[in-house]
Amino acid sequence: MDGDRKCYRVVGEILVERTVAEVVPAVKGNKEQLNTIVERLLKQLDTKKKELSDFQEKYKIRIKGEEEEPVQQKGNSSSSPGILV
Repeated sequence: MDGDRKCYRVVGEILVERTVAEVVPAVKGNKEQLNTIVERLLKQLDTKKKELSDFQEKYKIRIKGEEEEPVQQKGNSSSSPGILV
């Protein structure tokens, strides 16, 4: 786009008239900052996932539906739990 072309940008609650040449560098800078923040948050997420898995392993905590070990029944092996015939 032409650098002399008018564009509008919202600053706070005010609409400000600028030129494309003034706005494009600010928008690129904001994009780079957002990318940096996303990378930092992803690293924090990985750290927290590891902490959670270590905590679950240490205290033998299992979440329902997550890789549960099958419970073996005592006695009658022909019937299934929770099924009425």
